[in-house]
Parts: sequence; structure tokens; C-alpha cells
Amino acid sequence: MYRLAVTILFSFLSLAIATNSSALGQDPTQDIKQYYPRVGHKYSGQALGAVVAKSAKHVAEINKLKAEVDLAALAQLVATGAVKIVPPEVILEVTKIHESSDDYPGGCIELQELMGAKKGDVVYMLPLQLNNVLMKPADAATAKTVFVQAEGADPDAPAAPAVPVVRTWKAAEGNFSVVAEFVSVADGKVVLKRKSDGKELTVPLDKLSAEDNKWIKEQAK
Repeated sequence: MYRLAVTILFSFLSLAIATNSSALGQDPTQDIKQYYPRVGHKYSGQALGAVVAKSAKHVAEINKLKAEVDLAALAQLVATGAVKIVPPEVILEVTKIHESSDDYPGGCIELQELMGAKKGDVVYMLPLQLNNVLMKPADAATAKTVFVQAEGADPDAPAAPAVPVVRTWKAAEGNFSVVAEFVSVADGKVVLKRKSDGKELTVPLDKLSAEDNKWIKEQAK
């Protein structure tokens, strides 16, 4: 229990530094470097292990606590078993990435525990937790991609696998929304794969909200 409390406290302090430049009087760019995960990347926790949530819902709760480091609320999450420590010898493979949305404030990364040939639980964490203070690449492919993205583009490096981005899309009128994966965009239309049933939807860009159109344009840069 002591190890759990120390590890989670350390993680929350690191998250506070990463999200608040005045936290603890430190510049977050000096020591903490953010990893840019892709589906298939593999990570493991540093010496104390990785703090993860047992459901996406609890990731949202952790996101609310990280800025103020609310230890009382944190203790409650620990007591209810909402969070746990994954030992550093267990590999965490990224299986899905959710960007920040109404459903996932702060974003959410879904990971599969790997213990040799065996699979453990599916667990969740905030994207901000994937930094060099709390986590480390667990294989050469992940380390190479992380390095390339940290230091600049390498024309000889293999392209990173595409990330299935799942977000909440809203109608321009604001009277409809759908949780779906972005597939492609062409000829003024976007193709989405609805999360609930996997069905592909083709939607004219002028039917989507200004925020959605802005996001699509940013992906084309």
C-alpha cells in the first residue's frame, strides 16, 4: 500500500508539472518530455511502475484531480481499486487512442498488459502520463519513433502506423452528435466509422461543426 501511495503521488506531481508551468516553480520543458504514442507502441513504467486506471471513466476522474493534486480524492480512488500500479516488467501496448472530447476530457489511451506470451488486463491512462519521467519505450521500434518525433523528422525512418482517432463529432446546428473514428476526407466529405456498430458514415463537411472542420484542416497540414 505504501508503494502504491508513493508511486501515485509521484505520478500526480509529475502531471502537475507537465500541465502547469508554475507548479513547484519548475519549467516543464526542462526535464519532462512528452512521448507521442501510436497504436502498437510499447511502453513500461519507470522504476516504481506505471499508474493506470481500470476504466476510461476513472481516467476522466484522474484528469480532474491532476492539476490540484487532490490527495484526499486520490486516496478514495485507490481505496475503491479504480487505479493500480503495473510493475515495470509488464509491457503496456497501445491499442487505442482517444483525443480530448466530451467523453474523454484530457484524452485517453487504452493499453493491453503483456506478460511474455500472456495478456493481462486492458488498462487506461492520460496521454500526459506518457512522458520520460513516468514511462519508457519497451522495444526498439517504439524507441526509434519516439526519438525521431522528439528530435525532428528523419526521411529514412519508416512511417508511423496510423492512429485510429475516435472523437465526438457534432452537427453544425448542434442538434446531433456521434462518437466515431476518423477514416478519410475527400471532395468536401468526411468518412467516419461509428463506434457503436462500426458502420461507415459519409458526411458533407458543411454539415459538421466549425470545431470539427478546424480539426480536419489541421490533420491535412
